[in-house]
Amino acid sequence: NINTTDVNGCTPIFMAVEESHVHVMNALAAIGADINTTDVNGCTPMFIAAQAGHVDIIKSLGALSADVDAPSKNGVTPIFIAAQKGHVDIVNVLWALGADVNAPNKEGATPMFMAAQNGHVNVVNALGALSADVNAQNKSGVTPMFIAAQDGHLSVVNALGALGADVNAPNKEGATPMYFAAQQGHVDVVKSLRALGADVNTP
Repeated sequence: NINTTDVNGCTPIFMAVEESHVHVMNALAAIGADINTTDVNGCTPMFIAAQAGHVDIIKSLGALSADVDAPSKNGVTPIFIAAQKGHVDIVNVLWALGADVNAPNKEGATPMFMAAQNGHVNVVNALGALSADVNAQNKSGVTPMFIAAQDGHLSVVNALGALGADVNAPNKEGATPMYFAAQQGHVDVVKSLRALGADVNTP
């Protein structure tokens, strides 16, 4: 049975995907392997390929009509994990295959948020070019601009500003990006936020 799983819920096709053996993956699919099967964490082969940055695998799975938006148990989609990991080429390929660039996880964070949080300015710019929402808030009201300012990612702050992000958007407690940049001692971010029109006198 080619769809027999190990203790982690992984089938042979998972092994081919993880090791980027595209020809093996295609051969398995041709003889009936389930390309949308999930492991114990709810991750599909498409997810695993996106996480690992395997472009050829993503393209082949797309050609086989694999689900590009299947979420893990935490609500994380392939494009989300690609953005989090900084795989800009994967983000672009998944979008071309129809992936939702704004799909949030269970905490309400989007791919743009994760790219901003991890300082992946190239992914931020790519998602912006794909019309991703630059002001999407997670469940705590935190935007990509807010998290980038808090974490001191100056290039991301500037990129988000260029994409039209709201520099004054507060979280649910009323704190702004400027507030947290100041609290964390990110002087260059404070200067950049001010240049982008941030209010220095709000909380």
